[in-house]
Amino acid sequence: MTSAEDQLKTLLQVAEGKFDGLTQENLGLQLELDALRKENQDLSQSFFDLMDAQKLESEQMVQLTEQIWALEEALALSREKAMEQMDIMKTKFNSMNDYMKDTLEAASQNASRIELAARVYEMSQKTQLDDIDQQVADLNDQLKSGKL
Repeated sequence: MTSAEDQLKTLLQVAEGKFDGLTQENLGLQLELDALRKENQDLSQSFFDLMDAQKLESEQMVQLTEQIWALEEALALSREKAMEQMDIMKTKFNSMNDYMKDTLEAASQNASRIELAARVYEMSQKTQLDDIDQQVADLNDQLKSGKL
């Protein structure tokens, strides 16, 4: 029975070697699995970080768009105010032009000197050149500064 015992010992040693090999292989696979789990966790965290960054970027784009809309609205209002002031000045100039035409017509019909003097005085009062110059200067300043 020595040979049967030897065979059994040999078989036991082979089985033990196989078991040790499988145990080592199992440990190696366990390490690989742990590494893959860690990599998966890192990739998941990176994905969520990218999603957070994209969310933040989207919020900033919305804020920027709202600021652009507000700026466009302010520019439109400024343009409207400038046009209103220009219309007021145009009305004054047209009124002065009509009055000056009437004065020239009266002068051409040999109106009396007193009437001509009165019309020239009224013309100077109506034109108020200093006021008009100041209004034009103010409008230009407002247009330059963008504060209409």
